Amino acid sequence: MKLGLVFLGAYALTSVAGLPQHHPPLPLLKYEWCDVDKTCYKDEDCYEKDCLTKSKWETYLIRCGSTWWPHSCWTFIPNSA
Repeated sequence: MKLGLVFLGAYALTSVAGLPQHHPPLPLLKYEWCDVDKTCYKDEDCYEKDCLTKSKWETYLIRCGSTWWPHSCWTFIPNSA
């Protein structure tokens, strides 16, 4: 019984050690408004130079709208986490 627990513990440690580093697709700490003079209705409307530059050309970080400003462009800032 004790030997089984030792093997189970060793197996658990090796499986955790083999996990890759997790890099979430969206850094959740910092965002910035971009293309502030533009009115947007979908994320693709914000794919302009200002937003693309601030997001380091990563379109999946760019969003249109928020609760209080539904037609404003903003982007998450890469590597801000």
